[in-house]
Amino acid sequence: MELGCAYSHLDGVDLLEVMIREAFPGDLAIASSFGAEAVALLALAADIDPTVPVIFLDTGKFYPKTVAYRDEVVAHLGLTRM
Repeated sequence: MELGCAYSHLDGVDLLEVMIREAFPGDLAIASSFGAEAVALLALAADIDPTVPVIFLDTGKFYPKTVAYRDEVVAHLGLTRM
């Protein structure tokens, strides 16, 4: 409830920045499927702090092209993959 009251006035990008840099510095990770919407979020996060870890649950059932795409996005954005 406190977070909602303190930050409800912020838009998405500003909220993401506050969460990464102030509210949870060093304690935040982003879970991603690496779909189109997810990559947009990752790009925003990378602009704020590319060291924010990205969690990708590899089920072993992804196509090789999907895994290659994931690796390409991570490299391009300079992210840290967990």
